[in-house]
Amino acid sequence: MKENIINNFDIPSKVYAKEVNKLTNVAGCLMPNENNVKINLRRIPNNSYPTISSKEFVLEKLLIALKDTCSSVKSFFIDFEHAMIKAIEEVFEDSVSIHLCYYHLSQSVWRKVQNLGLATKYTKDKEFRYSVRMINALAFLPLNVI
Repeated sequence: MKENIINNFDIPSKVYAKEVNKLTNVAGCLMPNENNVKINLRRIPNNSYPTISSKEFVLEKLLIALKDTCSSVKSFFIDFEHAMIKAIEEVFEDSVSIHLCYYHLSQSVWRKVQNLGLATKYTKDKEFRYSVRMINALAFLPLNVI
């Protein structure tokens, strides 16, 4: 499963579903809990991914076509997709601004809290919850203040 994520850039849910469907009923019952498998697959370090992926290549081609047909593009509003950010920076350089989605930032912080095993502490400890929320609030501060 790990190889599928690294080589094909599939999301853990998709990889898990494909692999479990290949198994017999008996083998499927012996598989670990789906959520545990997905959590472990998400922990694959990003540095194991190739630096230039086919996904980035496709994104760059699409962005070049966009730049050629619509030269008035000044900004992009996207989620925290590293391939997209790199492709935009490569194609448009400094001529556009990139704005990242606050919702996806919040989701990323929450996933990190869960991966660190702190979800229970988050729900029970008001001070800790306040501190975690302050991480998200950093998005609203000017860079020179942070």
